[in-house]
Formats: sequence, structure tokens, C-alpha cells
Amino acid sequence: MNANQIAFGIEFETTLPARDDTPIGSYHHGTQVPWLPSGWKAESDSSIRPTTPYRKGCEFVSPKLRGAEGLAEVERALDAINARNAKVNPSCGLHITITWEGDAAALARLISLVGNHEKAIFASTGTRRREQIAYAKPIKPYGDIRLHGLRNDIVLYEGKVLDGRNRLAACKIAKVEPRFVEWSGTGSPTEWVISENLVRRHLSASQRAVIALDILPLLEKEAKERQRQSNSYRGNGRSAKKCANRNGKGKASEAAARIARSNPRYVESVKAINAQAPELLDLIRTGDINVPSTSC
Repeated sequence: MNANQIAFGIEFETTLPARDDTPIGSYHHGTQVPWLPSGWKAESDSSIRPTTPYRKGCEFVSPKLRGAEGLAEVERALDAINARNAKVNPSCGLHITITWEGDAAALARLISLVGNHEKAIFASTGTRRREQIAYAKPIKPYGDIRLHGLRNDIVLYEGKVLDGRNRLAACKIAKVEPRFVEWSGTGSPTEWVISENLVRRHLSASQRAVIALDILPLLEKEAKERQRQSNSYRGNGRSAKKCANRNGKGKASEAAARIARSNPRYVESVKAINAQAPELLDLIRTGDINVPSTSC
């Protein structure tokens, strides 16, 4: 593949002087930077920790760029960012996303190579904790699928992938035929898929509480669907018992806490934090801070 055909995006985590008037949007909802080319946005990121009260965090996110012309635009953007007295500290990161439109087999070989040595790569860069946080996943399974085939079936529910999205993506990359099975469990499919994935991770009670908060909308959606079915049963003169709450009795937060294997009081605390200081959620999610014990 010619280098000029490679599209990429880049994100710079920085700190700016507190008095800087650059408009900064919320996380994943950036605001166009008026002094950068079209498409460059600024957004907040709670993982950026200024070392003094006279600075503030700011993540600059590029548009989709391509080849040498894109690299030249990055250089110009960096000059402009430096001119605003932007700084970095150990909490700042650099994220690069690259498209791959080449040989799938070559990509699978690259994934296998990195997967076989990823622990050493993490260790050599001082980022071992990346293996343990909720956002990061090992790359090795992608390469293993090409070498050994799909080990665990992809689970479907009503024609949609319930569990195994990453395995399905790996199959497509490695050109391996995926296997599908229909979910045959009872109760809540949301509860099942969360339980299946939680056992694969080592998370704190606080991290589980954030997951419980994440799944609350899914539980509420399931509850509305059960209510609709219940009304339908009643309308047909049949028993509504089959549509009983399959998540058990109690508030939705209690059901979410049970599914995520957290404490309901932790979930209530996380809900309060989300309402009052949502920027702290990412720090709890990554395990950098815990839900204050005084709140539980």
C-alpha cells in the first residue's frame, strides 16, 4: 500500500493556560478550534491532570487525514498549538488511528506478531496497566483466530450479535468463517452478556458500579418491552405472568448492581457523581479513583 493512501486521525492530549479562550467541547463532543484548519476540534478529557491550577486539560482531535499532505497539516497544527503555550505532562497521551485497506492476511500476520509480544511491548513502554483497564483489550485473540480458528461461537439474539462482536471482526480480518449460535438462555439477555464478559475481567467494585450505570438504559428498555408484552397478554385475555420482571424485584439500580456484581449503594453514588461531576466517571471507569467510601 502506498503511504499516501493511508488515512489516519490523531489526538493530542495537552494542558493549556487557564486563561486561554479556546472553546473546549465535552468528551467525544468536541468544538471546532477557530485557529486550526476545518475539522480540528477541542474536547475535555478527565484523564488529563494539570499539575497547577493555572492550567486546564484540552485534547485536540484531528479530522480524517491522508498521506504526506495530512502529515504536513499535523505539523502546522502542532506549531499553532505550541504557539498557544500548550504543554504535556505524564497524564497526557497521544492517540493515532490508522485505516488499513491492504492485504487482510498481512494484517493478520501483524496482529499475530504484536499479540505474541504485547506484554513485553506494554512493559517496555511502562504501560502495563493498559492490560487491566476496562477500555483496553488484548490483541492476541485476533491473531489466534487466524492460526487456530474461532474457538467460541458468536451468540445471536433476534438476528443481532449479542456476544462476540470483536470475534466477528477478527474473523473478517483473518478471513475465517465465523460460527453463529442463537442465544437459548432464559431471563434477560442483557444480564447474560454482561455476566459473560465480566468474568473475563478483573474490575474493582467501583468499576463495576460504572458498568451497572451503563446498563441501566438497557434494563429500562427491556422492562418497557416486557410491559408492552404484558399489556398485549392482558388485551388477549391471557395471563401476564409470563411477562414478569425477569431481573427480580426492586429498583432498576438494584437489578443493575446485581448483574454487574456491585453494591447498589455504589451504583447510587455513581449516579450522583454522573449528575454532579460526570468528568469523574472516566477516572472511576479506568480504576484511577474509587467511589468514595463515605458515599456508600
